[in-house]
Amino acid sequence: MVQEIELRIQTPKEELFLEWLRKNASYKSDTHQVDYYLDKIVNPNFYFDTNNKLQSDYWLRIRLSNGIFILCLKKVHRDEKGNYLYSDEYETEISNPDNTLKIYENLGYYKAIVVNKHRQEWEYKDFIIAFDQVRELGNFFEIELKANNTTYEKGKNKIEKFLASILKKNYILSKCGYPSLIYHLNNSKI
Repeated sequence: MVQEIELRIQTPKEELFLEWLRKNASYKSDTHQVDYYLDKIVNPNFYFDTNNKLQSDYWLRIRLSNGIFILCLKKVHRDEKGNYLYSDEYETEISNPDNTLKIYENLGYYKAIVVNKHRQEWEYKDFIIAFDQVRELGNFFEIELKANNTTYEKGKNKIEKFLASILKKNYILSKCGYPSLIYHLNNSKI
């Protein structure tokens, strides 16, 4: 299990941040990822919070990335007000995604949301920085702490300090994950 402390942002200073990454960080990968988020038909894990935003405390997904399939469960931790703090992340590679999907379908799951994105990734000191071009949503940066043996607040503050050193306050913090954003985008068109 990995404890995932990350922030997702959008910025009008996208090119500035990308140029900074090219000059200062170690380039790691360029991938195309398709994520299939699964939910139960009966007793679903997905729910709507008080702001009518799609949430889940258990995000189950199958990711296709460069010909490799990975099954992942993210168990969400929230504060006393229900706000997202961090996730415990469990991953394993799967060799037969079709049969894996059939197993979940027979257990009452369905493919609820698909996230299709192009991701470039860098490492800099204690951070993994991803630049995501998400179909239907636009561009985002995800900044994740590599060494996460710290509290959520300390980790979040470390990420914010890093962002401020490059972007000042020229960014918007995303309060939702890609599945929630895609769900709301697609359902607002109805």
